[in-house]
Amino acid sequence: LHYSLHSFPTRRSSDLARELTSKIQTMRKEAGFEVVDHIKIGYKGAGKCVEVLKADKSICDGVLCDALTEGLFDGYSKELDINGESVTIVVAKV
Repeated sequence: LHYSLHSFPTRRSSDLARELTSKIQTMRKEAGFEVVDHIKIGYKGAGKCVEVLKADKSICDGVLCDALTEGLFDGYSKELDINGESVTIVVAKV
């Protein structure tokens, strides 16, 4: 296999987006939300995870998120460790 060195940042971002989507889906389930419930997401952290949360709209599409905001609010929250980066996510029904 031959990979371009330029494809790795994009690949890492898409891997992080999939990981974040999976973690948020798990949080939805743990919070007792129905599959059709729309949610809002808040986050606190820094680094690549936060960059991907802000930039990759597929995350919101994949978890029925209507609003994504920096900062935390009342809801179901969890501190996640993703590839050595810590990010706190909170989810609540809209």
